[in-house]
Amino acid sequence: MLRCNVNVEKGLVNGALGMVQAILETRITVNFDEITDPCEIEKVKRKFMVMKNVCV
Repeated sequence: MLRCNVNVEKGLVNGALGMVQAILETRITVNFDEITDPCEIEKVKRKFMVMKNVCV
C-alpha cells in the first residue's frame, strides 16, 4: 500500500494497493490493483516529529 501520493494522474495515490513484483536497492516494482502496467516506485526517506525536537 502506498503511504503518500506518488502520481495522482496515474492513480498512484495514498492507499493504493498492489503486489510487489521485484525489490531492488533503490526501488520496487509493483502491480497495483487499479493500474494495468507495473510501476517502479523509488525509495523515499521521511522524518516524522514525535516530540518537540525529536524526529524519527
